[in-house]
Amino acid sequence: MRNTTYTDTPADRNKIKLAVAGGASAAISRTLVAPLSRTTVLFQVGWMRSIELAESYTRGVWSALKTTWQREGFRGYFRGNGTHLLRKVPFAAIKWMSYERYKQHEDARVWRRLLAGGGSALTAVLLTYPLDLIQTNITVQTNNDRRNNSISSTFRRIYGENGVRGLYRGVSLTLLSVIPYIAFNVTLWENLKKMAKNKLDMKGPFISAMCGGLSGAIVSSFTFPMEVVRKHIQLNGGREGKVYRGYLDAIQQIHRTKGMRGFYKGIWPHYLTVTPIVAISFGSYDLFKHMLNVH
Repeated sequence: MRNTTYTDTPADRNKIKLAVAGGASAAISRTLVAPLSRTTVLFQVGWMRSIELAESYTRGVWSALKTTWQREGFRGYFRGNGTHLLRKVPFAAIKWMSYERYKQHEDARVWRRLLAGGGSALTAVLLTYPLDLIQTNITVQTNNDRRNNSISSTFRRIYGENGVRGLYRGVSLTLLSVIPYIAFNVTLWENLKKMAKNKLDMKGPFISAMCGGLSGAIVSSFTFPMEVVRKHIQLNGGREGKVYRGYLDAIQQIHRTKGMRGFYKGIWPHYLTVTPIVAISFGSYDLFKHMLNVH
């Protein structure tokens, strides 16, 4: 009698295809919304003294987009996107491949999907975090600050200042933010797809995209404050040295300076960004799985 093991799952047999589908979906979605993605980051950290951004970056989405055009031109909208893709493509590839393998079966229960989502997030973050840190530093750079001209120069600067620990600055807060976000996002997405199929007889990549956009918006509403703190920690130690002594100090300073609104600075451009990102990413992921004959 044949003994069924973990490696007998379809996810294991198709792990390369799953990684390709995940990576391709991330590349498409991130590039299409890169201007709004950068604007969100600028909103989150624009008031930090060490960043020295124009005041117009904190007034509104349209004002920030217009200022970027005036100061940096069309290329400014995509500053840091190359690094973003270098991180997001392998991150998504690892995340989706890990999620499908940890989940094991398409009809997995909710608790297993939550654990699979959290486990895949942990795996992907630990393997790609230095690129996330480098991308954040390049994204907030403007023409007035040329310290982060490239991936290699930014890597050398961060490594030279703080060594390997510097490349993982803020990783624990990232895990606290990303693990619940991905766990609840993919679980809610799969449940919404299941409801659409069973109750409305609707399925396919378009429905997958709609369910993804909705789940992304809902879950990010709860995890956004941690994302704001995470970005501040990643940029800690600029021209003026250490601004924050740690996570709690960062939370206290943000609250003291901006109040509760400070933790939701940039939430609207974030919604405008995360909804299409997750919708396109999840929808195209299912589409690529279908194209690659992964079921």
